[in-house]
Amino acid sequence: MTEHAIAQAPKELGPLISKAVEAGDIATALAFYEPGAAMILSSGEATTDREGVRAELQALADIKPKAIFDEVVTVMHGDGHLATTRCRGRILATGPDGSAVTLPFHTLEVSRKQPDGAWLVAIDNPYIGSMDDGGFAEILPHRGDEAAGSGPTA
Repeated sequence: MTEHAIAQAPKELGPLISKAVEAGDIATALAFYEPGAAMILSSGEATTDREGVRAELQALADIKPKAIFDEVVTVMHGDGHLATTRCRGRILATGPDGSAVTLPFHTLEVSRKQPDGAWLVAIDNPYIGSMDDGGFAEILPHRGDEAAGSGPTA
């Protein structure tokens, strides 16, 4: 596995995943997800298939993103082992025609503290608020059922 930083707090996950995706280091980005983690794909479907999550991260890397975070808000469960994190900002990326595009984003992650103290994503919806305007759905390639896997549907 690629050597990577460890998320010491839930609020670090979004920026760490984004940094890895921006670098095209999909193995590192995927390492921040629990085995069996659920992700909402740009198609609007959900997957718990690791390959589906990897494919979505690769599709994001392919648009050569640069994430700018304007807000990161975490709410922690009382036991300190489960959290939700919302991130808002914008992504500077390359459109299908090679033009520069700016896409607003609003994400929601559910993360869990691991026995070693690191935090990993259990559920990720990287497209809240982005699905209605069609931004990501129009720019990311559609992979259909191959990315959706056999996980739950949204």
